[in-house]
Amino acid sequence: MVKNNIKLKVSPKRDSRKTFQIVLVVLLSFLFGFSVCNRLTWFNDHYEIKSQFPIVLKVPVWVEQRRLISPIELVRVEVTASPSATPSATPLPRIGQPASKKGADAQVISKHKYASLMWGIYGKESTWGKADGCKNKGLFNGYGFRQNTREWKCFESFEEVSTEVENWLVANLAKFDNNINRTLCYYNKGLVLTDCDYSSDVLSLQANI
Repeated sequence: MVKNNIKLKVSPKRDSRKTFQIVLVVLLSFLFGFSVCNRLTWFNDHYEIKSQFPIVLKVPVWVEQRRLISPIELVRVEVTASPSATPSATPLPRIGQPASKKGADAQVISKHKYASLMWGIYGKESTWGKADGCKNKGLFNGYGFRQNTREWKCFESFEEVSTEVENWLVANLAKFDNNINRTLCYYNKGLVLTDCDYSSDVLSLQANI
């Protein structure tokens, strides 16, 4: 009895096609994973998941947009509008006004170019230093400057942080063609906006110091 040895030959084209399919699947999986990771990073930068305990709302967990600078309780000051001011334009703050507010902080701020605007930011961010968490460490901020989800900067002196804020305002007012609303919105949110509540709050707290 004669045995026939049968050998199966695999086509080189079939092997090549299978290899190509494997490489394609791996590549698409990598691209999909990279895309998902990128979207999750963007989501984490702009939003944060909030929860509450004990549960008061029917929905215990929700998503809220992140703010670069943490909101501080607003203390409003009545400001009398200038009769010559037009509602369509926001004038630049006065420069070089003598200090009318008592206190070392007011004296420091009054030396700067945009003292009035800086006084409004200082009031909005820390109620003029009362809510400045850096003071617990023997340091200073009060402007919310470089305090966000990525960093929480404190400075050795109030003069140092005031100078940093002034330099930021000079650079960014020039960048936005002296548009105060856009500059303040960018200071608070890191976004280019025509107007925002933060800008209105700061402008309402300005004073000729």
